[in-house]
Amino acid sequence: MNNAPARRQQPPNIIDLVQRQDVQAEFAKVLGREMTSEHFARIALTALRKNPKLVQKCDPITILTACMEAAQLQLSTDASAGEFYFVPYGTTCTGILGYRGMLRIAYRSGAVSKIDARIVYQGDEFDFEETERGPKWSHRPYWQLGRDKGPILFSYAYAVLPNGEIIFKVADRDQIQRSRAKGNAGTWRDHEEAMTIKTAVRQLWKWIPKDKIAPIMSAAIDDDAVREAGEQTDARVSMDFARAYGAELPPESLNELEAAPGLEAEPPPE
Repeated sequence: MNNAPARRQQPPNIIDLVQRQDVQAEFAKVLGREMTSEHFARIALTALRKNPKLVQKCDPITILTACMEAAQLQLSTDASAGEFYFVPYGTTCTGILGYRGMLRIAYRSGAVSKIDARIVYQGDEFDFEETERGPKWSHRPYWQLGRDKGPILFSYAYAVLPNGEIIFKVADRDQIQRSRAKGNAGTWRDHEEAMTIKTAVRQLWKWIPKDKIAPIMSAAIDDDAVREAGEQTDARVSMDFARAYGAELPPESLNELEAAPGLEAEPPPE
């Protein structure tokens, strides 16, 4: 009789996982035609290698889940692209939708013919008027005027719908401060301008026709989070998938995972 203690399976390494062909095959199931799974994996690996603290701190399956969500939304995980970020909350990696990701989704949906967002600094010239024909504004940035930038005053976002209607929304200083207080301090510290613009885009997002965006978004966006606890998406890492790579999932995450056929768990080592 063998009384030796059972060997505990080591948790998966996220860098190794993302490079596996079977994992990239899962990416391919939800990616569109614009990007191959190999290209998506290379971008994700670069983003992860630039953030070693996240890799060391976060449960690898939560990182993989965030990768899958980015793949489903067909967004780049390169932080410089501003489309999708990996952000740690404790030991959980959460996928965060950047404002450029929101703009790209809006374009791709066909819900808008044009969409943009900007910051207004103290050195800028900005004028706004609400008319019977819709909003009118003029914005001359500080660098065109030969001025110093100065502090951020506010941000704004606008969209032109296919019928020509213009939607214009402003995020004033109070709204920006509230968003900062609710958000991740590290994200605001490292990406203040992007997060300031996103505050205005989030206001605009509420007014964009949802019937066209809904097919792209499989779960509602609540503030910064791409997903809420308990909600499921087609790209969610399944329990079978997680078990196949030896992950030890926290109990509260089990209700977020759904079984997926064809991903059999490997038997534990003897």
